[in-house]
Amino acid sequence: MQSAESMNDIEWKPVTLVVDENEQHRMRLVSHLRDSNLNVVEAASVDELLIQVDSVQPNLIVLAENMKLLDGFQLCALLREHRAEYKLYIVLLLEEVSQFKRYKAQNVGADAVVEKRSETNKECCHVKIERLIRSLA
Repeated sequence: MQSAESMNDIEWKPVTLVVDENEQHRMRLVSHLRDSNLNVVEAASVDELLIQVDSVQPNLIVLAENMKLLDGFQLCALLREHRAEYKLYIVLLLEEVSQFKRYKAQNVGADAVVEKRSETNKECCHVKIERLIRSLA
């Protein structure tokens, strides 16, 4: 059993939930964040997302824009409406950012948008998300 003093030395890390049906995209982002020593869980579907939100209670959720059942905007609105008791920071991971999508994201309650569109942008996208997570700690 750990002493109270050693427990205080443990660094708190926010829990990040990455939600993307595209396994390749999801695994690339999850791998980068885990390599950066961050606490990350993942979901490959809307059902998994809802289970993880209730069981893990993440601090930050990264939602892919393109999902089959509900898109990232609809999921964000759903989480804001039905999980209002949780303090969630929601990032929408968009294929391409436009003024309209920024406006739409703001209206559904997203805290930030990050573009994942181009291959050269992928590392930049991962770094932006990592910085957002670290700002919560």
